Amino acid sequence: MKSLLRPVLLFTVFIACSLAAQVTFHVVADMRQYSEPAGLTEPSPNLFYLQAGQAILSVTPEGKLTVLATAPSDYVMGSPPVTAANGRSYTAYGAAQTNYPISLRFTPNSQATYPAVTLGPGFIQGLPDGRLFGTAGEFLTGLYYLIAGDEAGQIAPVYQFPSGQVPMSPIYASDGNYYGVSWANKGPQAGASYVFQVTPAGVQTKVVDLPDGVFGSGYSGSFFQGADGNFYGTTAAGGATGGGALYQVTMDGQYSLVYSFGTGVHSTPGITLQGSDGNFYGVTRGATGPVSYGEIFQLTPTGRYTGLHLMKGGDGVCPCWLTQASDGIFYGTAVTGGRSGVGTVFALDAGLPKPAPQALSFTPQSGAVGQPVRIWGYNLLSAAVRFNGAAATEVSSAGSNYVWATVPAGATSGPITVATPGGVTRTAASFTLEPR
Repeated sequence: MKSLLRPVLLFTVFIACSLAAQVTFHVVADMRQYSEPAGLTEPSPNLFYLQAGQAILSVTPEGKLTVLATAPSDYVMGSPPVTAANGRSYTAYGAAQTNYPISLRFTPNSQATYPAVTLGPGFIQGLPDGRLFGTAGEFLTGLYYLIAGDEAGQIAPVYQFPSGQVPMSPIYASDGNYYGVSWANKGPQAGASYVFQVTPAGVQTKVVDLPDGVFGSGYSGSFFQGADGNFYGTTAAGGATGGGALYQVTMDGQYSLVYSFGTGVHSTPGITLQGSDGNFYGVTRGATGPVSYGEIFQLTPTGRYTGLHLMKGGDGVCPCWLTQASDGIFYGTAVTGGRSGVGTVFALDAGLPKPAPQALSFTPQSGAVGQPVRIWGYNLLSAAVRFNGAAATEVSSAGSNYVWATVPAGATSGPITVATPGGVTRTAASFTLEPR
């Protein structure tokens, strides 16, 4: 039996080493005076937005940083902007109970500021109806909400969480409902957590309780829907070693442990996502010190862990953010470290394919030649569109969730096809051509 097992083990190590050898890592930009960068969104190919200090900046893969918006001195800038169907990207700045939604474009001096709201919004993605989905907190009450925001900067609560519960890593799922982790930050249930479902009408259901103590003294983790339709998440504690875990939750609430993270640098996973090759990628926070400040990793669905890059001080010090861009490369931010000590933007190329597009809905459902149609889905940057085979000549992307296309001459009734550098997708529903 030993002689049969030995080649398998050697092959596994060889694959891991081979993968790591193919990976390239580099620092894209040192943040200099723009401290503690957080998050990355991609409004356009080869351009990213991030929040750092009191500013919103853009950064290119070549490392060019441009300040797009700044908050007044007594205010705090919110999360990185998310692009709406109108092509403008939205965030907010605030202080205590006063929050000002803002929007901007790719260039300086494009900021628009909207009337103050009491809820401090942080947007996550665009919705099929053109609104932006996110979370918000209310300073005076300490309550948290799921919200939807429109292009005029108005914020509407979708669901109010009970006092002491904080929504973490919420998503808009394939069944049209919202899911995420509710974590208790105070009260008799402090530290407890569960996966929730909230319908668009604001009806909340507990899907499943998570094991006690899996987030340690504070929430650190991620939650997302996999290509198989199941939900996945990471916890900073728990698992077999106490160093964190990757878990799976099915739509009907079945919880299972996928992987237990190790100790030292291999522990305390943070942002994790599913890459375009079907494997999971993320960043650990690990044991900070002079040797390492976290590790970018790959984790297969069968639970094989491969360290891709060990972060050093010059690379940036985690907690880190990670996203896969439309070019297939992973980009991220490190909250401190780098040459200036205040954070970095970095890139890691693991040779993955470009993310495949998903065109999931469109509006209106019918129209004549010349009708603009808004298509919603994922990974829709650099799109070309066909109406039942007829190529649209007027096409424009609005972030990765939206693409606009004008019905061309020669179009007929049928599905809409969207092609990007990552592949081709076709809508399940058909567009109906009307006479002019």
